[in-house]
Order: sequence, then C-alpha cells, then structure tokens
Amino acid sequence: MDERVRRLELAVEATAATVALLEARIAALELGERPARVDGAEWEQDDGAAVVGSQIESQMAAVLGTPTLVGRSLLVLAGAFLLRALTERGTVAPGMGVALGMAYAVIWIVVAAFAARKGSRASAGFHAVCSAVIAGPLLFEATTSFGVLSPTAGAVALAGVTAAGLVVSVRWRLQWTAWVFTLACLITAAAVATARSPGEAATAVVVVLGLATLWYTGELRWSSLKWLAALSADLAVLRLTAIATVNFELGPAVGPVHPILVALLQTVLLIGFAGTFVVRSLRGRAPVGVFEFAQTVAVWMIGWGGAVRLAEVNGWSTGGLAFIALIAGAAAYAGAFGVVDRKQGRNAAFIYLSSLGLGLVVVGLPGVAGAAAAVVWAGLAVAVAAVGSGWDRVTLRVHAAILVAASWASAGVVPGVLSGLVGGGSVAAAPRLETGLVVLLTLVTTAVVVAGRKRRSGGWAQRLPLTGLLAMSALAVAAAMVAAAAAVLPSESAAATGTVALSLVTVGLGAFARRWGIREAGWLVYPLLLVTGLRMVVRDFLSGQTLVLVIALAAYGFALIVSTKMMKTTTGSPDQNPPE
Repeated sequence: MDERVRRLELAVEATAATVALLEARIAALELGERPARVDGAEWEQDDGAAVVGSQIESQMAAVLGTPTLVGRSLLVLAGAFLLRALTERGTVAPGMGVALGMAYAVIWIVVAAFAARKGSRASAGFHAVCSAVIAGPLLFEATTSFGVLSPTAGAVALAGVTAAGLVVSVRWRLQWTAWVFTLACLITAAAVATARSPGEAATAVVVVLGLATLWYTGELRWSSLKWLAALSADLAVLRLTAIATVNFELGPAVGPVHPILVALLQTVLLIGFAGTFVVRSLRGRAPVGVFEFAQTVAVWMIGWGGAVRLAEVNGWSTGGLAFIALIAGAAAYAGAFGVVDRKQGRNAAFIYLSSLGLGLVVVGLPGVAGAAAAVVWAGLAVAVAAVGSGWDRVTLRVHAAILVAASWASAGVVPGVLSGLVGGGSVAAAPRLETGLVVLLTLVTTAVVVAGRKRRSGGWAQRLPLTGLLAMSALAVAAAMVAAAAAVLPSESAAATGTVALSLVTVGLGAFARRWGIREAGWLVYPLLLVTGLRMVVRDFLSGQTLVLVIALAAYGFALIVSTKMMKTTTGSPDQNPPE
C-alpha cells in the first residue's frame, strides 16, 4: 500500500514538473526569449536541434494559445455589441455611439501594434481582425441606417481605419492581417456605394486603396493582394462610369452623378497606375511583368475610354485629351530609347514604355488630326521605319508596320483593295486622295525597311514586320493594277484582271526572294498562290465567260511555274537576310 502511494506521489511530482516546464517555455516564447530549464540551467542543443525545437515550440505555443485568443476576441466583440445595443435603445446618442465604436476599433489596432512589437504575431492578428470586424459594419450603418455620417465622411473614416490597419500590417509583415483590412475596406465600400448610390466617395476609397497597395506591396511581394486591389479599383471606376453614361432612367435609388468627379476618378486611376509603372520602368528597380501590362490595358480602357465616352455624353471636346495623349506618347518613346535602352538594354521595361508610346500616339491622333489621321499615321510610319532601320531596332520596325495597319483601317484601304481584287472591273477608278496617299506611303515604308536590312541571318520573329509590310504592299499594288486596267480594258476581259494582278505580284515576290535574298517575300509566295487560286475558282469560273477563263488560267499557270521555280532556286541559296 505504501509503495503504491509512493508511486502516485512520484507521478504527481513528474506531472507538476512537466506543466511547469511547459509554462516556462510558453512564457519565454511570448517574451521572445530563449527558453530555459526550470532549475535555471540553459538548454544545451546543437544548431539543428535548436531550430527544430524552436519550430515545435512555436507551433505548440500557437495551438495552446489559440483558445485564449479566440476567447479574448469574443470578449472584444461583445464590447462592440454592447455599444450597439446601448445605441439602439437610445441610452447613447447615435453620434456618440458611432464615435465610441470607432474609438473602440482604433484602440484594438493600437493593441495589435503593441502585440506585434513584442513578437506576438498571432495575438496581433486576432486584435486586428476584431478591429476590422468592428469598424466595417459600424461605418456602413453610420452612413446608411443611423444617418450619422455622410457618404464622404464615412469614406474618410473608412480610409483612416484601413490605413491604420495596413500600417501595422506592413510594419510587422503581417500579410494575412493586410488581407483582412483590405477585404473589410472593399466590402464596406461596395456596400456603401450600393446603398448610397452612385457612391463617388466610396469609389475614391477603393481607387486610393488600389494605388496604396500597389506601392506598399512592391517590396513585400504580396502579388495576390496587389491583383485584388487593382481589379477592385478597375471595377469600381467602371461601375461609376457606366452609371454616368447610361441613357435611361436608373430610378430614385440612384442619386445624381457628378461628371467632373467621375472624370477625376478616371484620371486618377489611369495616371496613378500607369504613372507608377512608368516611374518603376525608368528607375529599373522593379520588374515589369504580366500584372503591369494587364493593368495598363485595363486602366487605359476604363480611364481613357471612359473619359472619351463621358465627354461625348456631356458634349465636351476631346481635343485636349488627344493632345495630352500625343505628348505622353512622345515622352514614353523618349523614356524607352533615351533612358531604359541606355541603362538597362532592351528588356521588358523597354518593351512596355515603347508599346505605351505607340498606343498613346495611335489613340491620340484622331482627336487632333481628324480625317487626316490616316495620312499622318502613314507618314509617321515612314519616319519610324527610317529611324528603326538606321538604328537597327526591331521595335521601331514593328511599330512602323502597326502604324501602316492603323492607317489602312482609318482610310478604308482594306475594303477598297478587297473589292478591287475580288470584283475586278467593278472597282472605282478614282479612289479618295487620302487612300492614295496611304497606299503610296505604305510602299515607301516597305522600301525603307527593305533598304535598311543588314547582310546577316536572323530569326523569324525579327522578320515579321517586313513580312507584314510586304503583304500590304503586294495587295495594294495588285489593287492598283486592277484599277488601272479597269479604266482601259473592255468589260468582258476586265473581270480577269484580279487574277492577273495577283499572279504578277506573286512572281514579283518570288523574284525579290531569289535576286535580293529577301526571305520574307518568299514566305508570301505560296499563300498568294492559294489566294489567287481561290479567287479564280470563285470569280472567274463562275463568270462563265470563255475569254475570262483563258486569261485567268494562263496567268495563274504562269505564276505557278515561274514562282515555284524561283522558290526552289532560293531554297538552296545561302540566307542573307538580316537579324532584324
């Protein structure tokens, strides 16, 4: 009997010692110190064991401390609901209740900061969540049901609480706490904007949050949070733009929209995001990736496109927008070639800035040049091609091809060329002046790029600009030949001129590939032969005219024999094309 009692006493003493050891370790972890033995002797571990032991102790402390933190959070929320109950019963005035509730939420942000400073990240996170859960619903009700705060005042308060929470999150690298405050802000702003539509102030908060997240996540690499905030800002401004530009009655639930405020938010969205990306590209301190390209396209469509639509609805002039776009486009080009290319080379930042410059020029010209924009684009293509050939820049040659394509789309060259090649003699003999100028400048641009080629081999990607220019030039020359023939040939034979013109152009491209080693011209031979064959079947055979069939078959047969023979000869010759 005495022996059993003795064993029980020893077991109790061992249990008490173990509990004391665990308490000492937990207390040491909360203070950020190295745990010591109960008797005061330091733990003696090697480095590997110390790391593993520290991780186990941290996980144990987190698990053991979670119920305490949850209980503490419930007590905090109970205090918030107590204030709400007192306000609803009239014991506390609504204004005073809202003020006390906001002060209560801010206090727990301060408590979270002190906890994070002491190293208790879990405690800091729970306190921050309590603050966000308290502040969000409180501000929504203060702006809507209580009517204590105006939408603007509520937005300012929401921005202040969110900023305080994000400062604590960023200072002590609490990513999930930053997620909590960001989501709370976005949800509250969306709820307020819906309840107190149109919600310009709430939209402004979302835009500012998106820009702030863009800046503070640059060093922390919190990419998912950056995507969420940017997408929310885009959707918020898009929603407000849609409300401001609709042509039907939205109902009494939607208040009056202020176009100036909408335009201001569009400007902040566009300049804020795109300007940040431009600054980072010039400084070279942050990589340009998918997010930057995608968000630039998004803010350009919403900010710029929305501004143009808003101006049309309100009868504002867009000339100023176009002029700003041209100035900004020139600045983007200067930054790409004058700064980034010299310091960093032709990297992603260079591609971003040069592409931005091209987009700004293409978008801005119609508002300034009007109907002459097509001719101006074609003229710019000649200049850009000349500089690109002189400096051996693939980027500028690509931009020259894009400018030519834009001029074709603006001047309506494509329908004219297609109607001439398909319709034959039905093509108009006197095209518009701007169409003729665009075609002429297209040929000049192509000649400039061809003349600027280097006598070295290059990859297919570097050859694409010249390939596109040669294709447009070939089609334009064929259409011009059809138009000239239609003016002098009788109507019974003019129907075959499309097939003849395409055949001659195909042979000419084969000659370019064989005589001057222009592989890009050779790439177009077989596609043009296919197009010519389809044109002959659809147009010439269905015409039922014997003379037309004779001319078409002769021309197409000649092109098949001569051009394919040229291509076989070219295949065996050495490649002398440039690495453009």
